Amino acid sequence: MLDGKWGGHWVGSVPEQVEDGGGPDLLPANAKYFKCPDCDKAFATKWEYERHRRTHTGEKPFACQMCPYRATQKTSLQKHLRTHSGEKPYACHLCTYKASQKVHLQNHIRTHSSEAPFTCPHCPYRCTRPDMLTQHMEIHSENK
Repeated sequence: MLDGKWGGHWVGSVPEQVEDGGGPDLLPANAKYFKCPDCDKAFATKWEYERHRRTHTGEKPFACQMCPYRATQKTSLQKHLRTHSGEKPYACHLCTYKASQKVHLQNHIRTHSSEAPFTCPHCPYRCTRPDMLTQHMEIHSENK
């Protein structure tokens, strides 16, 4: 529950949901919070609030200087820049595969095991990557 508004901050009792700052036991009740006017989320810092607001506004302030790519977060732009530089800091410990993003390495490592965490809700199909499941799901929409 929020008691009042002061200069863009919400002041008073701890809101029910505070992102990245922990719960009421971790944050003082008299702290200032940034409350999103579009949803029920509240944030302990201005930068977390501004980052969240971009999910509603669609603003992408971080631009690649080499192509039209734009991002909502600086870290997303930094990951994207590796596509231009060729940097691949994530290496598989089982083979020579290297990846520019951690998620790509995680997907690759599944090729060395039988792990297939993505499951079709309509049939027994299982796969190692979410994009493979999305592609598979098209067969079910074609059958309707």
